[in-house]
Amino acid sequence: MDKRIGERPLTVSDATLERLRRLDAASLHEAIGKRGAVSGEIQALAPGQKLCGRALTVKVYPGDNLMIHRAIHMAGKDDVIVVECGMPNDTSAIGAMMALQAKRNGAAGFLLDGKVVDSEAIVQTGLPVFCSGKAIRGVTKNALGWINCPVS
Repeated sequence: MDKRIGERPLTVSDATLERLRRLDAASLHEAIGKRGAVSGEIQALAPGQKLCGRALTVKVYPGDNLMIHRAIHMAGKDDVIVVECGMPNDTSAIGAMMALQAKRNGAAGFLLDGKVVDSEAIVQTGLPVFCSGKAIRGVTKNALGWINCPVS
């Protein structure tokens, strides 16, 4: 097995996930001991978006999204693709085509500490995306990152 793609950690049941969907993020954060808060710089791409699912984590080098493409290929039902892009960054980590493919694969959405391109088209896909902003500058697809690894 590729050492850059780790084992998927134990996950929550579908029933537990359904119960978690009924909670707001702040209450859940309090209930689990005030752990796992997301930076205030990361916001929903469109008003009213909500995101709940099982984390499929990805860590990439700034300015490269090769492993995000691999994670999209691996994503399935209820997976939230959580990406550590290495902020700050003036490049876009994902675009509309990537969001559409993730949705087709059943992913619940994206949470990334990076920026997006094609924001209006991403919103039209209906896939929830939480990100740190928008950028038009593209990225490379050269550097291997990591999947199913710790991210922050």
